[in-house]
Amino acid sequence: MGILAGGEALAGAKGSEGYSGVSAAGSGAITLFRSVGADEAADIATTGIFNNPVGINVKNFATSAEDAATWGDWLNVGESTVVTTMVPSAVLNGVQAWSRLDGIGQAFAFDAKQLANLNRAMDGIRVVP
Repeated sequence: MGILAGGEALAGAKGSEGYSGVSAAGSGAITLFRSVGADEAADIATTGIFNNPVGINVKNFATSAEDAATWGDWLNVGESTVVTTMVPSAVLNGVQAWSRLDGIGQAFAFDAKQLANLNRAMDGIRVVP
């Protein structure tokens, strides 16, 4: 699967739960974004999925490319690539959600089990141009 270069960023409509891309009924799909450093980008290119390295308990995803880029500028100074995937909104059941994580924007934190569910349900991983 790997990272697909030149994928287009997909925008979602604001849903009743207050998170971009989640439908009012909680069904449908949501587009998630993540800023990755060089090591994580290489891992995605090799495995085609999102992985948590040993010692990392959660993986955060933003609901906009802009917010993911802001986190990337903060965490991976000069080394960030924003990637995107779309998943059924049911994948968010039980996932920790923030309306404004780190004062930046909406985000979801997936633990290892939830990340495995995301990996099974996602439509691939694309680089946001």
